[in-house]
Amino acid sequence: MIRGICEEECWALPAHVDRAKNSAWRKTVDLFAAETGQALAEILALAGDRLNPEIRELARENVLDRVLLPFLDSEAPYSFWERGGK
Repeated sequence: MIRGICEEECWALPAHVDRAKNSAWRKTVDLFAAETGQALAEILALAGDRLNPEIRELARENVLDRVLLPFLDSEAPYSFWERGGK
C-alpha cells in the first residue's frame, strides 16, 4: 500500500495543480498532499523497524521530496490561497 501511494504521480488534488505554469506540478503542496505526507510520517513513526527498510526509505524520501522540501524552499506566501485568493 505504501509503495502504491509513493508511486502516485501527484498527491495534490487536480484542481490545485497548475500544470501550465508550474513545471514542478507533481510536487504541489495542498491540504491533501500534506495529509498524505503526515499519514506516511505517522506510519513510519509508529511502525518503525517493523516495516521493510526499503519501504521506510521510500516513504521517507517521498514525504521530504513531495511536501516538506517544496514548502520549505518556497517563498511566503506559498500559493495564492495563502493570500485569500488575491
